Amino acid sequence: MVERLSLKDLTAASSDRLFTFETTAEVPPLEGIIGQDRAANALAFGLRMTDEGYNIYLMGITGTGRNSYTKSIVAERAKEQPTPSDWCYVYDFDQPDSPLALAFTPGAGGQFKEQIESFVARIRDDIPKAFESDEFRNLRNEAVQQFQSQTMAVLEKLSGLAKAQQLLFKPTGKGYVTIPTLDGQPLNEQRLQELDAATLEGINKRIQSYQKEAEPLFEELGSLEREVQEKLQALERKAGASIVFPLLESIRKKFEANQEAQKYLSNLEQDIYRHLRHFYPDDGQQDEDRAAAMRAQNKEGWDIKYKVNLFVDNGQVQGAPVVFETNASYYNMFGMIEFQPSMGTLITNLTKVKAGSLHRANGGYLIVQAEDLFSNAHSWKALKRAVKNKQVRVENVPDGSSGVITGLRPQPIPLDVKVILIGSYDIYMLLYRYDEDFRKLFKIKVDFETEMTREDENILKMAAFISRHCRDRGLHNFHRAAVAAVIDYSSRLAGNQSKLSTRFNDIVELLAEANSWASLEGATLVEERHITKTLSEKRYRADKYEQKIHELFADGTYLMDVQGVAVGQINGLAVLNMGDYSFGKPARITVNTFTGKKGVINIEKEAQLSGRIHNKGVLIIGGYLGAKFAQKFPLTLTATLCFEQSYDGVDGDSASSAELYALLSSLADVPLKQGIAVTGSVNQKGEIQPIGGVNEKIEGFYRLCQKQGLTGEQGVLIPVQNKRQLMLHSEVLEAVKAGNFHIYAVRTIEEGIEALTGMPAGERDSTGEYTEGSIFRLVEKKLAAFHQQALDEE
Repeated sequence: MVERLSLKDLTAASSDRLFTFETTAEVPPLEGIIGQDRAANALAFGLRMTDEGYNIYLMGITGTGRNSYTKSIVAERAKEQPTPSDWCYVYDFDQPDSPLALAFTPGAGGQFKEQIESFVARIRDDIPKAFESDEFRNLRNEAVQQFQSQTMAVLEKLSGLAKAQQLLFKPTGKGYVTIPTLDGQPLNEQRLQELDAATLEGINKRIQSYQKEAEPLFEELGSLEREVQEKLQALERKAGASIVFPLLESIRKKFEANQEAQKYLSNLEQDIYRHLRHFYPDDGQQDEDRAAAMRAQNKEGWDIKYKVNLFVDNGQVQGAPVVFETNASYYNMFGMIEFQPSMGTLITNLTKVKAGSLHRANGGYLIVQAEDLFSNAHSWKALKRAVKNKQVRVENVPDGSSGVITGLRPQPIPLDVKVILIGSYDIYMLLYRYDEDFRKLFKIKVDFETEMTREDENILKMAAFISRHCRDRGLHNFHRAAVAAVIDYSSRLAGNQSKLSTRFNDIVELLAEANSWASLEGATLVEERHITKTLSEKRYRADKYEQKIHELFADGTYLMDVQGVAVGQINGLAVLNMGDYSFGKPARITVNTFTGKKGVINIEKEAQLSGRIHNKGVLIIGGYLGAKFAQKFPLTLTATLCFEQSYDGVDGDSASSAELYALLSSLADVPLKQGIAVTGSVNQKGEIQPIGGVNEKIEGFYRLCQKQGLTGEQGVLIPVQNKRQLMLHSEVLEAVKAGNFHIYAVRTIEEGIEALTGMPAGERDSTGEYTEGSIFRLVEKKLAAFHQQALDEE
């Protein structure tokens, strides 16, 4: 039998009875999160696991607090862990295109950079001064003078040998030449061509004789050149070392435990000694502007390799780093090598190597939004590669540039990071099914609930949550009645009397807006009326489309009867979702039946306006008819079923019971009450099944009836299973309390058809006939007539 629901069935019992406080000022603020025990345990386990592949995928709808909770829990755990190394990139003197990665204890990387910068500045000033000292100049001049004296002696010998062979020995800017002479006069190319063969042969013999005698002297010149260069280099090295060695020795002592840094310092020292000529002071003969330009060019050309790139600085990090990447582009994640144009070429150097969030999270945690990650090309593949290989390399992705690029390949850095992806269930399932690497690398699934049980413990925790939010955001305190209203709103969000929503973003919005309304009227405490005002204003801001639809009902554009009776016509209920606002919209459903063999025709399907689930619902109706009325003869009918004035398409099976009621009404020629709207799906056995959006559907029909005039006979027929989901608006509750509107719960088609017609559905008696005067008796009689008519026409 149909159940008329009482007022207590239509909403949850007030939680005010649990409260021993008057305002949230008396409530200790909540610690932790509510209603996410499973997720919290999974996250804690995933954070504890250090084995390979135990990265975390955290899923749940937006607004459940998943982001804030994850960040807070990870941050707390990170405080207990060691702070990872600093990383610096330095010049590799053996492989100039592959900067070396040096690890330092936290904070020491910055110190190393400062020490090297100070060192380079000192030697840039002090080495030229050493080269300008009197001692260095005297020793250098002495070596040069000795070389010049020895060279002159050799040159005089060479000149004498040449003269003896009637040759002229002449120094040039590029070396030395010997020129043949005739009668004491040097011969040029033209005169040589004019000489006879005998004379030329004599000249060639003299040249050959000279070259043989002069060869040891030329070797002696080369030896003298090498000796003076070695002496000068030794002098320069000694002068340079007097500056470089003590400065570097001080740095070595500061970083004596870092073997890689020690190797770098040794290579740095040797490179400086090899390039001491860079430190020579200007000779004063150049124009000042030209000298400045050359110094700048000189600095970029050689001094850049003495720079230190503080790539990752953990000097100010307490514990392990926690990086929340909000824009997971490839370069944000993995860093990049910057370039600058130079004479038609793109050039770079080790100082242009920039870190990404993965480098900054190394040794700690990287939290990334999955949707952001997958919306950026290359990011996902690069992340998998880095996590699998346990190292991360900075390398630019191809960008299609046609320019000439002088590139670098920085040494990769060892990677030890826990990656936490935050995303949707759909993304998780796609990855799990189609990406084998994902299954290996992300073994922990953390699934955030959208609702929790409405039990005393959680209600009190919700009050504590409100208390904490008021404290953290500086809101007015909430009265106990306001807290109870917020908790009821949470159940409305969950769509269930026995549940509370964990969509805390929506609840936080309610708190903030209620606080604003309280402040506007000068109140220092948020009362229940402020919650009511907030919800009313939220609805007003969003319900424009709903009001437009009601206007169309009111002016007769949309045809809808909410009083009286009609055959083959019923009011179904749908829910329209406008994004931030959902509301119920009544829909007239009509059915015509007549003789034929096409069965139940779904007009929406024929017009290509019906979805698959709605099509299934209509087929189920055919199955129900066959089971109930085609045991003695086959069904011989044509029935057209239509959602009137529906132009946007229909889907879902929540109207299948209403369609069946209209079909039975048409066959029995018995009118249905138009003041009772219907929602609920039906199975082939005639059992009514639950649907979604029950509150919005009831409220939508109520508002239509209220605008057209309540009669006290109107109401909504819902599946009995939806009773626990009722959290109706106060206006509906007041109408039900006054007896102006009613909610009925049904279990079967039989119960529903009786409520809609006032007639018994009917049962088969001992003869197999349905009860006389019942709906089913009339239906079967009509179907028998259709069958007989079909037989007569054959």
